[in-house]
Amino acid sequence: MAPQLHNKTMQMIKLWKLKSKLAHGRAFWMADDITNMMLDAIMAFPDDNDSPVEFPPGPMPALADPLIALTNSLEMTLKSPVPKLHHWALRQLPHMRKAQALKEDMITEQLEKAARRFVEGSVADEDSRCLIDEILRRETQTTAKEKRPPAYKSRSMYDELFGILIAGHDTSSSSLLWGLKHLSNNQSAQHRLRTEMRRALPQAAAEGRPPTITEIVALRLPYLDAVAEEIFRTALTMSAHVRTTTEDAPLLGYTISKGTNVFMAVNEPGFFSPPFPISERLRSETWKAGGGGHAVEDWDFVDFGEFRPERWLVRDDDHESDGKEEGEVVDPSQAPQMLFSLGPRSCDVDTSTGKWIGYQLLADIGYGLTIQAPVVVVQGISPPQDISMAGSIVILIQNLLGGIWVPVGQNIFGNQLMNTIRRLRPEIDPTMVVSTGATEIRRVFSAEDIPAVLEGFMQGLRGAFILGTACASVSVVILIVAFFIDYHVLTHGQPPRGRRPRVSSKCHRNSRPSCYCW
Repeated sequence: MAPQLHNKTMQMIKLWKLKSKLAHGRAFWMADDITNMMLDAIMAFPDDNDSPVEFPPGPMPALADPLIALTNSLEMTLKSPVPKLHHWALRQLPHMRKAQALKEDMITEQLEKAARRFVEGSVADEDSRCLIDEILRRETQTTAKEKRPPAYKSRSMYDELFGILIAGHDTSSSSLLWGLKHLSNNQSAQHRLRTEMRRALPQAAAEGRPPTITEIVALRLPYLDAVAEEIFRTALTMSAHVRTTTEDAPLLGYTISKGTNVFMAVNEPGFFSPPFPISERLRSETWKAGGGGHAVEDWDFVDFGEFRPERWLVRDDDHESDGKEEGEVVDPSQAPQMLFSLGPRSCDVDTSTGKWIGYQLLADIGYGLTIQAPVVVVQGISPPQDISMAGSIVILIQNLLGGIWVPVGQNIFGNQLMNTIRRLRPEIDPTMVVSTGATEIRRVFSAEDIPAVLEGFMQGLRGAFILGTACASVSVVILIVAFFIDYHVLTHGQPPRGRRPRVSSKCHRNSRPSCYCW
């Protein structure tokens, strides 16, 4: 009983210290605490339960749930057999539309605040309060060299910030979790890291406090860098990376065309196991000119499946580290490593003319090849007396649907155009942009307004193109369903299997089978 009473009493004293701090010197009621403490001491039964304790989650910021929803939508899209159509359908859901709107408003607000800091001069040339400040600073420097006004609210700026927001929190938390797991499972690495950090930070160790951010930034500790490299190597936050070729690239006797998305797995042979043997005659001239990859061939893959930060350290007698007597430095070539990166891959204001014209040509050729198909089909399957009526119905439906969906696409284009301009450049009248037209915008609007206007047109076109893609997808589904319908029964009156037709009394004996009854 005495140990339990002492333990619960010390917990109660800690509780009183916390209450006293929160009360700011004012009195507080403590009789119930003593009663509850004694009850806890009496009821302190041995706890043999080793299962983890689950704490209820705390309240999340208002933007947390929308960002998580948008992040999860990317994962669902990547796993879908029809990713573009799946993501388009997700974006139509009410909670996704709300999440998208909150995300856009948040980025717009932060961009406006950062732009005001630059205008007011509260941000020095080398002083960035956050990542947005640094991005805007680089945009300012780039526009100064290119002699154009900065486009702080371009679509690419929004996408870049959102990509950093998603990739930054998700991959960082994943790598941190893997780092804690590896250090927990490898006590020797954890002990060495702790020892060397205390040796390199004697003041923080003597005062029994965590190191400050200034001390951490100024720290030069090779083993700490080696631990970080090993965590990144083994965490595998992304199992594959994507790069787009900027020119025709020879690879092992084949040519990868310019603009091809190349998926490179980082958990396959060459990272944790020896690479596949490749004949020298298949190697490209650039590979041979670069030294033939001898550094890669010298890797020892025996322990690459283990967590061992020491693999990154090499002896350097010319340098002396802060944490060790002998000089050690981190050599990035000591093991395979490929950190993730994913660039934009959609049509944008900078998309080449050949690319977007090629998409339109492909769509127009498809429309031209299929527009007459329904008319030809009904002429082949309809009775002679019904051909004119069937053809008229098909043409009527084609023109009727065209009359419906073309205005819908126009409305989507106009709404997206005006909403984007209102968000990026509120001082511009969107109706003036619509009345001006695409061919005259550079003459009517100033250079500062052009990026927002172009982005508005791009968003409008994307919405209209998505509508066309959705309609085409629905037609494909209808075509697939039609294959499962016995059109002979619907058109020529062929009897179902196992049944004989009888002639209707209302039809002549020499009538076509379409007058048969079943």
